[in-house]
Amino acid sequence: MAREQSTIEGPDLQHPGARRWSPRLGRFGALLTLLIPLAMLVVGWMSRDIANLPVPQTRPGRLPDAHWEAKSTLATPRDDFGLAVAGDRLWAIGGTGGDRGARLDSTETYDPATDSWNGGPTLPNGRSLFGTAALGDTIYLLGGSSGAESAVSDVDALDTRTGQWRALAPLPTALAGSAAIELGGTIYALGGTNGTGPVSTVYAYTATTNAWREVAPLPTARHGLAAVVFNGKIYALGGTVDGAPSKVVEIFDPASGGWTGGIPMLGPMSNFGAAAFNGRIHAMSQGVHQVFDPRANKWVTESPMPTVRQGQGVATLGDTIYAIGGRGGEPPVTVAQVEAYLPGEAVEPDNFQVTGVNRGGAIAVVAGLILTFTLMGVMLRVGRRRPTPDDEQPEEAVR
Repeated sequence: MAREQSTIEGPDLQHPGARRWSPRLGRFGALLTLLIPLAMLVVGWMSRDIANLPVPQTRPGRLPDAHWEAKSTLATPRDDFGLAVAGDRLWAIGGTGGDRGARLDSTETYDPATDSWNGGPTLPNGRSLFGTAALGDTIYLLGGSSGAESAVSDVDALDTRTGQWRALAPLPTALAGSAAIELGGTIYALGGTNGTGPVSTVYAYTATTNAWREVAPLPTARHGLAAVVFNGKIYALGGTVDGAPSKVVEIFDPASGGWTGGIPMLGPMSNFGAAAFNGRIHAMSQGVHQVFDPRANKWVTESPMPTVRQGQGVATLGDTIYAIGGRGGEPPVTVAQVEAYLPGEAVEPDNFQVTGVNRGGAIAVVAGLILTFTLMGVMLRVGRRRPTPDDEQPEEAVR
């Protein structure tokens, strides 16, 4: 009688050492193999929409981040000279050198790209204490002291492209120690002294007609003052009033043609330099650096010039303030020092620029694929178990 035989599933008896799949490990490994690469693929897919994510860039920062640096010195020490910006260069003109009575007729130009000074066109005559302003490529010299005259009415213009000087219509009156500034295509001469005392007169020059006219006078007569254009208005700062330096600030609005009082400086200044920079007004003299902050509507102090001096020229070129020449020390001597007030770096929230393509999405996709194959290989190695002793028992036929 034939017997029917049935077998019970078990290990491969011909290969007793063979492994077989562990159901628990198999399910866990399969889950990992699926979820981890899937997560990376999702990240990569989502990244495609932000491939050009903007990255914040640094730019000139707030004043506490700024610092001073020494630059190439003037070829000739000078103070009470004219300083102007034209043709992306600084122009140091005339002034006095060495002996206070020695008026200079030399000119020097500074190229910030090479940090070097070169000689420029010679003035018609030695001159100091004149007002200086630039309109386009032309620099204007207004009044000043020349020869035996403590105040003159001469007006000369330098075409910086050709290097040629030409005489223009003189000031209505002789002036020295006045401030000159350009606003809206008009050159203004503010205050000064007529040789006997300070004046409050303000003259306006129109280049197209080569003519002067008188406008509203300064509320406070003074000389040795500084002037800057700020927010479309002229700020007249400090100067000598009644024989002493002052901290008075007066503001001229060309739209109304009138003057208003401004916030006084923290301390008095005369025969000094000032410039607008980074949305603030900077005034420098001796060991003091005052800054007007319009947002706080007050004056504050900042890092002073490394070289203590007065009578220096101050001007902004690009994103840098330059303090040039002047006189300092004890006893005072004319100096050739040039120092630059440079902005630091600060990330501004409104200054974002695209710097390149973000390839994070593609990287995540490739990594996901690599990980998928890696996990599959791992599963082949550890996803099976060795047979147990029970599995190794010979299988008995079921009768």
